[in-house]
Amino acid sequence: MDNGFDIFVDRISENQREITYLLHDQFMSYPGVQCKIRFKIPFYYYRSWLCYLNPVKGDKIELCYIHGRIVTDSSGILDAKGRKKISGVMITDIKSIPIEAVHEIFSESIIIDKELKGK
Repeated sequence: MDNGFDIFVDRISENQREITYLLHDQFMSYPGVQCKIRFKIPFYYYRSWLCYLNPVKGDKIELCYIHGRIVTDSSGILDAKGRKKISGVMITDIKSIPIEAVHEIFSESIIIDKELKGK
């Protein structure tokens, strides 16, 4: 893995690390997706930022989608928390990850990224 990613996971809790590794592996399975450390946290890119993993107090990870306000959130998992563009889902442990909804929103984020950045 990328050295910056390793540094990130070394400084978070074991629970946050399990969540991060699971989501990281899922996102990196998509062709053309890259992980880059920005602002000391992992961001996932296609042509531009798609989402990021933010460790938060209470031993959680917030998965934030950059275009979270415009994606179809049929499962209702996203919360904008007053943000204009970004919406996220708070993940407390790996058992609570709504993996199907995460994939659905991530896939749509790639489509939105292609449309916004040109094909």
